[in-house]
Amino acid sequence: MSLRKGKLMNRGVSTVSSYRDRSDLREKYFEFTPQALYGADFRPWFEKGGWSEKYHPNSLIDPEGKILSNVSVMEMDVLLLGDRRSAIQLGAVGTLPDYRKQGLSAKLIRTVLEKYSNGLVFLFANDSVTDFYPKFGFRKVEEIWFRAAYPESILGKGKKKHYRILNPNFAQDVEILKRISSFSLPTTEIFGAMGYGSILLFYFLAGESFQFLYDDSENSILVIGREDKTLWIYDVLCDRRPDLEKLLASLGIPEAAEIRFGFSPEKFDIRCEKFEAPFESPLFVKGEFPVPEKCFKFPILAQT
Repeated sequence: MSLRKGKLMNRGVSTVSSYRDRSDLREKYFEFTPQALYGADFRPWFEKGGWSEKYHPNSLIDPEGKILSNVSVMEMDVLLLGDRRSAIQLGAVGTLPDYRKQGLSAKLIRTVLEKYSNGLVFLFANDSVTDFYPKFGFRKVEEIWFRAAYPESILGKGKKKHYRILNPNFAQDVEILKRISSFSLPTTEIFGAMGYGSILLFYFLAGESFQFLYDDSENSILVIGREDKTLWIYDVLCDRRPDLEKLLASLGIPEAAEIRFGFSPEKFDIRCEKFEAPFESPLFVKGEFPVPEKCFKFPILAQT
């Protein structure tokens, strides 16, 4: 049964934050997220070392210790038109179903913004709450997605490499991802991310439709997906500027019509066209953001 906001406040609801090292509160967080965040399970991410000192949940709890609502902060370095800056990305914003529409998320967002009053704050929202974030000074910035025709000269040609598909159930493969992501260069500098291995690990462990292809000879990882005749390139993790033609040839794909990118591919020597988002997850920013609209795609595997 849902309680009114006033009753919640009177019943001793309090705010807790940055509790990675509190096992009791961690357990409450692991119970909360699947209920409030569409089944998201953060326990494997913690157990595999993904919950770093840069990740800070901010949660409202009742006197019995149950988490009712949460807004998490991920501290990260981003690139804005090649300029490196400190920023925070908000994520895991949610409230238990029985306690929604009582202002709990709004209370937490105000608390977070008071603490992080300087610098860039950004988030990717559910398209059903796009009217919510402007109330706190956020503005919507339109991204764009990029695609390119698959080069016919490469199809079925080139020497196919025997990439190894990394398995999240193997500790060795988890360590390979951590190691390579720690030194890989940003895929884009228009609006890109640096050192987001912790976020990558979450996607790796979540069993999403991504293939993490490990090339031990190049000490690199290529993250791809396939949809019929479309090849998705979600990320390229390496310590040098990637050679797209070489990458494509090494995959040995016999048939494909186009490539779609999960980031801005300005570092690739290929002619791209823009297309509308395949799903809605609009970007909201607060603070100085000099990047023009509709000219970039923040790396999808760096989104919390």
